[in-house]
Amino acid sequence: MPRRKEPAPLNAQTGRGRRGRAPEAVAREQDEAPQPDRPPLLLRLLGAALHWGLVIGVWAALGGGLFLAYHWTQLPPTDALFHKQSNFAVTLVDRNGALIGRRGIDAGLPVSLAELPAYVGNAVIATEDRRFYDHFGLDIIGLARALYVNWSAGKVKQGGSTITQQLAKNLFLTPDRTVERKVQEALLAFYLENRYSKDEIITLYLNRVYFGAGAYGIDAAARRYFSKPAARLTLMEAAILAGLLKAPSRYSPANDVTLAYDRARLVLNEMLEARFISQTDYDEARNTQPKLFLDAGDGTGQYFIDWVMEMLKGYIGEPEMDIYVETTLDLGWQRSADLAVTSVLDERGRTLGASQAAMLALTRDGAIRA
Repeated sequence: MPRRKEPAPLNAQTGRGRRGRAPEAVAREQDEAPQPDRPPLLLRLLGAALHWGLVIGVWAALGGGLFLAYHWTQLPPTDALFHKQSNFAVTLVDRNGALIGRRGIDAGLPVSLAELPAYVGNAVIATEDRRFYDHFGLDIIGLARALYVNWSAGKVKQGGSTITQQLAKNLFLTPDRTVERKVQEALLAFYLENRYSKDEIITLYLNRVYFGAGAYGIDAAARRYFSKPAARLTLMEAAILAGLLKAPSRYSPANDVTLAYDRARLVLNEMLEARFISQTDYDEARNTQPKLFLDAGDGTGQYFIDWVMEMLKGYIGEPEMDIYVETTLDLGWQRSADLAVTSVLDERGRTLGASQAAMLALTRDGAIRA
């Protein structure tokens, strides 16, 4: 039988075996044997973050795609955008049935950008969306600038909506301020930018936007305020109309001629800064006062009427017949409010440096009384 090899006996004095190696040395050599390299902790953390970032990114992209796909299917039809709008009359009464006023919705004649003086479209672009020809429907730079300005001022001073977004909202969407409507507005802006050229978009905008006093479109506004077609507008007249877009009731010449001219001069400043007009053009236009053709009625509830008219299409779409609108306004309250505001301005307006004042009377459920 083969003999089993016996371990070498230890030397009593040295503690070494026959081969001369102490047990402590063997253990130390095992401890000092090279171990497999492990990446530093920072690299391991970065790897984990990258892994989970990719996982979350994939799921977020999938969820976002489904979210956008759903809202894309909910978009309204966009056929017949270039068709002429219908003209119709609107009768507004207060909560007791008393007549507030009548307005005709005048869509005017559709005009192309080529038919208009260049400064008509440029006046709108300078004030509403100076980067119109540079963005893809959403102006990221303009939005960031508006956020910074509003944050610095502590209040809303600038908007970030492009002309394309405004067109989408005015043509297809309700005035509701919801996340769903904002998503649809952005999708429609992308759609319009891909479907139409920039000149076609600004043409649609000029023909459909509300200019106050029942006038929809640049031609209707030119005839309503200046009794002339849009193709014959002067630079100052174009600036007045472009100035209405921010707040048609407030800046309407029918309500306050001085404020309308002040706003128009700001538009001219914007056009000069954007190099749409020369210094000579600016100086000449700034000192002109176009002849206005106004019919403001008796003044009672005119701001309210303009507000209703501006909101109307968002709720009922494109009407094809005359409309009778019952409102929550109370004409008795409205006349009392007008007298109160006028009295305060007469007594304290000069001291406060105020030329205008406003008062809003609401019921507990939000109905406007005056």
